[in-house]
Amino acid sequence: MNMRKLIVLCCLMVTVSVQAQIVFTKFKEKNAPEMSYIQLGIWMKGITASYTITSEKKIKEWRLRYYPVNKDGDAITVGDQNSGDNEYSKFSIKGNDGPYRPNQKYTWVNRFCTRASNVYKYIPYQLEILYADNSAEIIKIRKDNFKKYFPNNKWIDTDIFDLSLDDPSPYLPQKVENKESDNTIPLNVLTKTEVDTDIPTAEINNINTYAVIIANESYQEVAAVDYAINDGEVFKQYCHKVLGIPEKNIHLRKNATKNNIIAEILWMKDVAKAYNGKAKFIVFYAGHGIPDEKSNTAYLLPIDGIATSPETAYSLAKFYKDLNSMRAARVTLFMDACFSGAQRGDGMLASARGVAIKAKPQTPTGKMVVFSAAQGDETAYPYKEKGHGMFTYFLLKKLKESKGDCTYNELAEYIKTNVNQQSIIINRKSQTPTVTASQTLATSWKNLKLK
Repeated sequence: MNMRKLIVLCCLMVTVSVQAQIVFTKFKEKNAPEMSYIQLGIWMKGITASYTITSEKKIKEWRLRYYPVNKDGDAITVGDQNSGDNEYSKFSIKGNDGPYRPNQKYTWVNRFCTRASNVYKYIPYQLEILYADNSAEIIKIRKDNFKKYFPNNKWIDTDIFDLSLDDPSPYLPQKVENKESDNTIPLNVLTKTEVDTDIPTAEINNINTYAVIIANESYQEVAAVDYAINDGEVFKQYCHKVLGIPEKNIHLRKNATKNNIIAEILWMKDVAKAYNGKAKFIVFYAGHGIPDEKSNTAYLLPIDGIATSPETAYSLAKFYKDLNSMRAARVTLFMDACFSGAQRGDGMLASARGVAIKAKPQTPTGKMVVFSAAQGDETAYPYKEKGHGMFTYFLLKKLKESKGDCTYNELAEYIKTNVNQQSIIINRKSQTPTVTASQTLATSWKNLKLK
């Protein structure tokens, strides 16, 4: 290859953004309306954003990360009242469901961001874009390009850029460095990990098994659950390829509302009735779980639910009851969620006290086995470098290594051991996956298999 061709190739690999891909004509704070917080002396603030898509390439998804700062421009820390740890608050919003049309105006509103009373402004620092062709970009927002993306906002000199702002993106699971472009990091193909590729194919046709997968990532009122969509999409592939479940038997619900969840339960009940108790079900949930602070009971949070209003969520006890009422041959439930009030990763989602809550454990009934990502007041963490929830990643890895031919006990021990070890190493905090079986399967669940 001659020098001229080499120079041309290098120029193609390093993309310089001439214009903004998304222009935020409005990005401002708004006070949250929940009076209960004001009565507690806790002031809630959220975000309202109006934006226009200006990219010539079709955008599939976007995510904006930002810091809250006080009037002095100092980054605000949120302390953990249990451990005494203090970490800088970082938040993100994920845009409306795409794909987007060029030159189309959109509005995004989030009524829940932070409880800190000394928030003065939110400072955007990273814009992540996933295009329709699965190429992606990370744009570092700094003073020199701020007005390009936020023409109606005022730049604030702040100390936050002296902090670590190297946040992994769910669109770019592996760190990519590019010092040649103007704060833009392009990547032509989404990076996949070992559990996302070369998935083994089963030789069986598991026609009497049905799967419902709920992957809740983009919430309307609370922070997003990073990688939940990827968790659901890849688990669906494993259900079909590894476990031999026909595709028509698998329902994947992305960003499910409460009514969507109810609809899937009704579908499973109809299937169970048609098969006269001979159908087996696998249910997978990745998303937020919340506790009711008054009763300490656990809830699944639909994407249209409000973390502080359990009536907008789906009671875990009722969820178990609905699954049991199907009278199926067996129900296996995987939940990559926690019910302590924490969000996936760092920060609190639902606890007004800013501390984790230990929700009352729920006992499954009928012929049910429940694999949970965490116990008690623990948090279900993401595995950022793998682009999955940590629980889901090791669930998939064991299914791949064993080609699905492992007992429930072998699966449970593998997940528990690896999640616990990696959580301590990466997060310096415990995450302990658990298995709970109904009384009917109390002595036999360990020897069961998914296929």
